[in-house]
Amino acid sequence: MVHHSKSLEFRAELIVLLVMADEKIGECEKKIIKEIAQEIYADEPNRANVLYETIHEFHEKITDHNSLDYSDLINKIRNDIKKTPRFAKKINISQLDRFRECIDNEEDKIFHDRIIEFLSNLRKESMDGVL
Repeated sequence: MVHHSKSLEFRAELIVLLVMADEKIGECEKKIIKEIAQEIYADEPNRANVLYETIHEFHEKITDHNSLDYSDLINKIRNDIKKTPRFAKKINISQLDRFRECIDNEEDKIFHDRIIEFLSNLRKESMDGVL
């Protein structure tokens, strides 16, 4: 059993924010999620698997149960950073931006870019002590 840490959950929330538009996580997204999880937890394959599964759990909660929407998730991420400022360092824009390659629709690409911009600004503001 691998401990479900707040840090791992925060990373899962970031990724879900970028893939939650679709009812199902596509093969392209699954591949990127696995790659990112393995990069983050290169020396801990169990934690990489837990991150992968947590992302799918969060995504399922959102799409099947409508328990969260974009604004709820954005507010949760923002509040997590306010409570734990070191979480801002976990926002890896280059990793998260990889999901753009899975998007075909131009409107969805624009939305993706806005989410990336938001996360980038949130990270910068937090690192600068603005939050």
